Amino acid sequence: MCGFWRTGPLFAFQHFRGVVPDILTSAKGLTSSFLPLGMIGMRQKVKDHFENNPLGWGATYANHPVSMACAYEVVRQNCLSDMEGKVSQIEGIMLEEVDRLIRRHRCVSQGRVIGAFGCLDLVNRKGRPLNLLGEQLPP
Repeated sequence: MCGFWRTGPLFAFQHFRGVVPDILTSAKGLTSSFLPLGMIGMRQKVKDHFENNPLGWGATYANHPVSMACAYEVVRQNCLSDMEGKVSQIEGIMLEEVDRLIRRHRCVSQGRVIGAFGCLDLVNRKGRPLNLLGEQLPP
């Protein structure tokens, strides 16, 4: 799960002590979709591999100075505005709403929320996981 501050901290993996991803990618979140930009971050061992075994690809908008300036400002403004604190407040609201949906609709068996990211488990009339390719939701 990417998306800066979507789960609270800047990156979702930061919820887990000692977890350091080998590869980290991002795109729209860097500029809040104002301009196209993508990035790939990687640990040294992965970088070393590709230094000796080049991969024939490139990003269309890699390192464009206007997109880079936009990304810098978006991240700076989010840091200055306490985005992590705002997401913590949103999490409380989302938890309440997920609980309300579970109580109100039989088709919602459970839900979970972390920051501003949530998930609902839907079930059919028999209480089994819903097959969205051909079943109707119960009321």
